[in-house]
Amino acid sequence: MALADPVVLPNVIPGKIYTAKARGTLRLHGVSKVVNVTLQYQATKTGIVLLADMPITMADYSIKAPSVAGVVAVENHGSFELRANLVK
Repeated sequence: MALADPVVLPNVIPGKIYTAKARGTLRLHGVSKVVNVTLQYQATKTGIVLLADMPITMADYSIKAPSVAGVVAVENHGSFELRANLVK
């Protein structure tokens, strides 16, 4: 995901979980979509751990849901998950 604007994270208290909103472009399978995602972040001894989880519909990104001989199939939706360890 490429952010449209910087996400400002204020000074945080270690151990407390904070949220922030981010807007950007998610590119999957050659298709780009503007998305909004809620970030959760928490201070650690060495920096900040950042988490994001956003539902996606595969068809929106021209991804065909796989199936095996019509016996095993996958739903047309899933999630985009992100974990980042930010350090100074």
